[in-house]
Amino acid sequence: YSKRRQKEFAGIISQKSRTHQSDQQMPLKKTEPKENLQEILENIVKQDGISSVCKLCHLNNFVKLLCSVGIAEDKLGFTYEEIIICLRLTLLNEAREVRVAGLQSFRYLIRDSNVLGKVLLLQVDYLIARFIDIQKNDSERTQALRLARKMISVNALLFPSSVTNSLIAVGNNGKQAHDQMTRACIAIICELSFKNPVLVAQRGGLSTILRNVTSCQLSRINEALMTTILHLLNHPHTRQYIRVDVELEQILAPYTDFHYQNPAEEEERDDQFTASKMSLVASFCSWSGIINLCKSGNSGIQSLIGLLCIPNMEVRKGLLEVLFEIFQLTLPRASADFHEALTSTDSGRFKDNWRLSDGFVASEAKTVLPQRSGSRPDLMDNYLALLLSAFIKTGLFEALVDVITSSTDVISIWATILLGELLHMANTILPHSQSHHLYCLPSLVNMAACCDYPPEKRLRASAAVNDLKDFHQRKKRGIKPTSLFLDHILRTAVESQGCKDTHSKTPKDIVIIKDYEDSLLSLVRDSHVLSHRETMDWNWHHIETILKWPHVSLRGNELMHKFVQRLVFFYKPSLQLYSDLEVEHPKGRQLTVVGCQFVEFLLASEEDGQMYLEDLVRDIVHYLFFSAGHKDQLSSRLLVTLSQNYFLFLGILSAHPHGVRLLEKGRVFQWWVASSKCYDIMHVLKNTSALYLSCTLGWFIKALEKKVSGNPEEEPCISFWPPEDDLERHLEEKGGLLEVAPTAESFLESY
Repeated sequence: YSKRRQKEFAGIISQKSRTHQSDQQMPLKKTEPKENLQEILENIVKQDGISSVCKLCHLNNFVKLLCSVGIAEDKLGFTYEEIIICLRLTLLNEAREVRVAGLQSFRYLIRDSNVLGKVLLLQVDYLIARFIDIQKNDSERTQALRLARKMISVNALLFPSSVTNSLIAVGNNGKQAHDQMTRACIAIICELSFKNPVLVAQRGGLSTILRNVTSCQLSRINEALMTTILHLLNHPHTRQYIRVDVELEQILAPYTDFHYQNPAEEEERDDQFTASKMSLVASFCSWSGIINLCKSGNSGIQSLIGLLCIPNMEVRKGLLEVLFEIFQLTLPRASADFHEALTSTDSGRFKDNWRLSDGFVASEAKTVLPQRSGSRPDLMDNYLALLLSAFIKTGLFEALVDVITSSTDVISIWATILLGELLHMANTILPHSQSHHLYCLPSLVNMAACCDYPPEKRLRASAAVNDLKDFHQRKKRGIKPTSLFLDHILRTAVESQGCKDTHSKTPKDIVIIKDYEDSLLSLVRDSHVLSHRETMDWNWHHIETILKWPHVSLRGNELMHKFVQRLVFFYKPSLQLYSDLEVEHPKGRQLTVVGCQFVEFLLASEEDGQMYLEDLVRDIVHYLFFSAGHKDQLSSRLLVTLSQNYFLFLGILSAHPHGVRLLEKGRVFQWWVASSKCYDIMHVLKNTSALYLSCTLGWFIKALEKKVSGNPEEEPCISFWPPEDDLERHLEEKGGLLEVAPTAESFLESY
C-alpha cells in the first residue's frame, strides 16, 4: 500500500512539474504587444487542438502583458469589446483552472469605469453571479468575490444588481448551509453600502446586515456590521433607506420575541443574547443610535424597559447584562450573597495590568484616583448623563424595583447593585433639575413596610433597602488604593500639604495602662518572635501592635533589642526569608505593611535603633545594586517575589529628613541612577515611584530626565564612579554602608 501511494504521489509531482515546465516553455515571443495579444486571444478561443494547460499559460501571459503594457486600446491593438468577448469564453470552460484564470484576467482588465461599463454591457456579470452562487468550488468563488470588490473600487455606482442579489442570497442563507463565504459576502455588502446605499437598500441588503448582527458573536465583526447601519442613519440622504421602527429594532428581537428563530438548544439562545447585547452597546456608543433608540414614542429603549416587568428570568438576566455594559459598570459575580457580589464589582480590586511588569502604579492611579481637572468637564460624564437621563425618563428605576421584588436571588441582587450604581451616578453627574429620579425609592420603602404586599415581596424590598444602605456607606468611604506603593505616595503627598491623612493606618488607641512596660513585654512574648524559628508562626498582628506602641525605647531594654534584631534578620534580603516569598503569598501584604511600620519605628527610635536601620539599609542596597549576578537575575526576581517592596522601604526613608541623610550617606541615589545604565529605564522609573520626590531630590529627577533624553555625556555624577569590582573597597574608604552581609546561620544561632 505504501509503495502504491508513493507512486501516486510521484505522479502528482511529475504532473505539477510538467505544468510548471509548460508555463515556462510558453513565454511571450513577439516584440509588439498587439501580436502577442492576438496570439493569446486566438489560443484561448480555440475549442479543439489545445489543452487546458496551454490555455492557462496564455491567460497568465495575458495578465503579464497587461501589467507591463497597460490597458490602452492603441497599445493593445484590440478594442475592449473584442477582448471581453474572447475572455468571456474562458468562464464557460470545462477546466476549473481556466475559469479561475479567466476571472483573474477580468480583475486585471477592469481598471476604469469605461472597461467596467463594457463588461456589464456584454453581460459578464451574470457569469460572475453564477460563480458566487455555486458552493462547490472555493477557488472560483474567491476569485469572483475579489473581482466584485475590484468593481466596487473602480465605480460602485455601476455595480451590477445581479451580483448584488447573489451576495445577499449567500448572506441570508449561507449560515444554514454552512457556507464558508458567508462572512466575506456580508463584508462586501457592507462595503457596497457605504458607496452605493441605494442599490443595497433596493435589493434588501440592509435587512441582511441586520439579520446577521444577531447571529454574530464576534465583537469586532458585530460592531462593524452595526457601524454600517449607524453610518447610514447618520446622514440625511441615506437615512431614508432604513425603516427605523422595523429594521433597526431587529437587534432587540432576541429579547422582545420569545420565539425568535426558535433555537433548538440553550447555547444557541445564549449566543443570540450575546450578539444582541454587542449590537445594543455599539448602538448606544453613537449619536445616531442613541437618537433612534431613545426617541419619544414607541422606541427601542421603551421596549427594553418594558421587558424588565415581564417575569422571565432569562430575559431579565440578559437585559441587566446589557444595562451594566451600556453604563460601563462591572458585572457582579453570580452570587446569592449581596456583599460577595458587591465586592466583585469594586473598581479598587487588584487587576493584572497593575503588576510591576505592566502599568504598575500609573495604571492603578488611573482607575482609583478621581479626575483632578477643574477647568473642563469630563466628556464621558456628559455622555453617561445623557444616557442616564433618557433611561430615567422612560421608567428604568421603577422597572428595577419591580425586578428586585419579583426575581430570583441572583437577579434581585444584580438589580439592587445596578440601582445603587445608577442612583450614585445620578447624584454625581446629573444636574439638580433632574433630581425627580429619587422618588422611586419611597415606592421601595413603602413595599417593604406595607402589609398589603405579599410576604416574599416585602422581604425582598426590606433586604434591598438594607443593601442599598450598605452600598451607600461603601460609596461614602470611597476607593482606597490596593498597592502599598500608591498608598505610600498618597499619604506622603497629603502629609506634605499639612492635611489630614485620609489614607493612613488605623489611629493608635490611647488607653491608660497601669502597668505599661509589663503589657508591652507580654505582647513581645506572645508574638513568638523570641521563641519560634519558623517566621510564619509569628503573631504578626501582635508585632504590628508593638511597632505602633507609643514611646517605645530600646535603651537598656535587652528584650526589645532581641525583638528588633530578629525582625531585622527577617527583612534582610541576604537571609532570603522575606525576599524569597512570592508576591501572591497569603501573608505577603501583611508582612509588607509590618515592614513599612518597622522602618518608621526605627526612624522614630533613638540612637540604638539607628544602628539596626543602617544595618538593614546596608543589606538592601547591597542586594539591589551590588549582589553577584544581579544584572541577570534581579529583574526577574523583582517581578515574582516580595523583594520588589524593598523600593517601598527606601521610599519611606526618603520621606523623612533623617532617612534622606541615611540614603545620601550610602550614596543610594547615585547608585540608583547608575543602575539605569544596566536596566530598562522604564523599570527604574517604576521602582522610583515610591520615592518622595521633594526639592531635596531635584538633582535625582534631572539625572533621570537626561537618561531618558539619551545624553549620556550630560549624566551627572556618573563619570567618577568606580567600577563594580571595586565597589566594596570604595565605599569602605568613603565611610559608606556596604559590608559583608550576614548569613542564615547567624539568624538561627540567635535562638
